[in-house]
Amino acid sequence: MDENSDRCGVKTDFTVHPDGSITADEITVPPAPAPALTIEATRERLIITELHVRDFKSYAGSRMIGPFDKNFSCIVGPNGSGKSNVIDALLFVFGYRAQKIRSKKVSVLIHKSNKYPDLNSCSVTVKFATIKDEGESFTILPDSQFSVTRTGYKDNSSTYGINGKISQYKEVANLLRKYGIDLDFNRFMILQGEIELISMMKPKAASNQETGMLEYIEDIIGSDRFIKPISHFDLKAEEANERRIEKLNQLKIVEKERADAEKPRAKALEYLKLVNKLALLENSALQAQIKVASRDSEQLNQDKNTLSERINTLSASLDELQSSKQIKDEELKAISSEYDSYAKVVEDFKQQFVALERADAACRENIKSNKDKCKKLTKSLETEETKMFNIRKQPEVLQGEIQELEARKIKLEAAKAEEDKKLTEVIKYINLKAT
Repeated sequence: MDENSDRCGVKTDFTVHPDGSITADEITVPPAPAPALTIEATRERLIITELHVRDFKSYAGSRMIGPFDKNFSCIVGPNGSGKSNVIDALLFVFGYRAQKIRSKKVSVLIHKSNKYPDLNSCSVTVKFATIKDEGESFTILPDSQFSVTRTGYKDNSSTYGINGKISQYKEVANLLRKYGIDLDFNRFMILQGEIELISMMKPKAASNQETGMLEYIEDIIGSDRFIKPISHFDLKAEEANERRIEKLNQLKIVEKERADAEKPRAKALEYLKLVNKLALLENSALQAQIKVASRDSEQLNQDKNTLSERINTLSASLDELQSSKQIKDEELKAISSEYDSYAKVVEDFKQQFVALERADAACRENIKSNKDKCKKLTKSLETEETKMFNIRKQPEVLQGEIQELEARKIKLEAAKAEEDKKLTEVIKYINLKAT
């Protein structure tokens, strides 16, 4: 006795019997059929010895077909010689209807020809015997021979007989089943076209009254013995699944209740996490402010050093401009003396003024260019003023430097005025010289 239980707590008792059958939940599964070729054939077996036909289909009169070999017999002949009629004769004896014997009715099975145009009946007798194999030969067991006869008449009726005695088909069928001839499924004969019919079966029967490929194969291999137990346990599985779903629903309710109970605790934990997060954010903000302040201080020191270097550079440039101014002043004196000397000849050059108007236009363009330069210098001055305005906003430590830059601005403006004067004088000189 063994006992199994599924996940839902459903217990199943089953018993394995010595013959291989299994009983579970009052359902008995027959033992599996023995594999092919594992059972030795008995030495005693039933064979067909002879086949006697009378006025059956193409056989006119009485004919004996046989004797048949104990192992293998083959009927050969050209088309239309009556080979298939031998199988039809066997089917006739075994109780098959006329349609199965390629005829519409029993009367069609009676031989009809020019010589025998109006016969009343036909009959087929199959003789059987039980033999015992003895190597290449065999021995017929005593009292084991018998014959089965079926006679068909012109009125489409038929009668059966056993050993020449009229019998019912039921008696014939019981006798043949006694020797293992399966008249229900006809597995002892494979007829022409049956293989094709088997291959064209539906994959599965649509109803219990039909047979599909699945049912056909399961019946052959013996797995149909599991159909009833499978249906039984499928039903049990559905019931267990319903109980499982019920338990899962109960579990979900309990989990929901647990989740509701954990909400206050979760809120407290969330509050503590938010407080810690806020402290971390405030600390990060302070660290960032300290870092920015340090970076700004370093930048201011760098800007101070840069301005100091720039002031030194501007001072050196101012010295150079002053020395250049002295040179220009001397040159201006020389030019002034030359101007006095050239003033006398101005009148002489007036006559050439018209011819030099084009040259004057070029000079005007130069003047315009110089004016643009002046505008750029003015714009640069405005830029410097803007920078000075921004510098005034620097800490008081830079106030002295701002004053020095303002002084330098005044000097530069004075130098600019002087340069403008010089430019004016140079333009006048160029004009005079051009005339």
